Amino acid sequence: MTVDVHNPDQTESKPLNTELETLAPEATAEQAELSTEPTSTMQEPDAEAAAAYEELYRAWRKLYFALGCKTAEPAAIGDILPLLRRTAREAHNRNNASTTVA
Repeated sequence: MTVDVHNPDQTESKPLNTELETLAPEATAEQAELSTEPTSTMQEPDAEAAAAYEELYRAWRKLYFALGCKTAEPAAIGDILPLLRRTAREAHNRNNASTTVA
């Protein structure tokens, strides 16, 4: 289902591709020269951060389905705030440790 939204404060804009092409045609040549070099690098996920994200995602789903539907079953959500505080504290400590080492 699509809905047309009219905002009188918003002005019409050009498509992005035409605007980018007209801004700097010389950049295209520079990018073509750079693209011949291999640039792939392997990024490994941070195991601690991935675990924290997974835990936060489970908490988000718990809240979303408990609060997002009028007919939802009652849910115990008293563990959410302590989880958020603990996660924030751990992230803060991890960031401080990484800036102290560097």
